[in-house]
Amino acid sequence: MKKIMRLIKALDHPDNKKIINILNADGISVMEIAMRLRIDQPIISQRLAVLRDFNIVKCRKEGRNRFYSINEQALQIYIDGISGLTSTIWKTKKGA
Repeated sequence: MKKIMRLIKALDHPDNKKIINILNADGISVMEIAMRLRIDQPIISQRLAVLRDFNIVKCRKEGRNRFYSINEQALQIYIDGISGLTSTIWKTKKGA
């Protein structure tokens, strides 16, 4: 349950939402994300580390650059899990 709460908090973070929205299948670099969002690169790296811990983003290394993309399978698993959890909570409250 703690991990799900941490995940919900991570997905609800404004910077993480912005990052997830601009990631694509090909991947974009940390610098490009920072430029597009006008957020300092170290902050982007920190936010990506959180998303990477949950396997929501994938990282591809090319030389000194890292390119990030969305891990759609993992994200869908989390969405399904959260949906199931909220459904269970709703049914429990409704029956109480």
